[in-house]
Amino acid sequence: MQTHTSEFDVSASSPAVTLRFPTGLLGFPDVNEYVLLDMEPGMPFKCLQAANGHDLTFVVMNPLLLMPDYQITVEEQDLRDLDVHDQKDLYFLAILTIPQDAPEQATANLQGPILVNTKNYWAKQLALVHSPYHTCHSLLELINAPA
Repeated sequence: MQTHTSEFDVSASSPAVTLRFPTGLLGFPDVNEYVLLDMEPGMPFKCLQAANGHDLTFVVMNPLLLMPDYQITVEEQDLRDLDVHDQKDLYFLAILTIPQDAPEQATANLQGPILVNTKNYWAKQLALVHSPYHTCHSLLELINAPA
């Protein structure tokens, strides 16, 4: 099933959103709750911070801001896992990797997007096996790509 995502905004004036990952993120199966926060007002980057005392934080953003034609296939099982009843309630996040000493080499993982149900805030990281996307898309190349 091809899908687009809804708009989903976390702003400094709104309360933090807690996302629940029943199976955790890839590589972190035992961390099931994360708080999604704005890093700076007006910036597209968000902070996905593990709750409950875990020292784990990811920088994430809406992949449609990087690649407006970003589309993936979401399996029916993924929709059931998150109790999604309407595709309009879906939102995606891409995990960014930003080297501290070389931020110009930042990348976005478009092969492992996070699927969020905006109604119940359940989330799941997908692993896209047969897709045109990979785990290290250059942020600078995506931002400077012709529209």
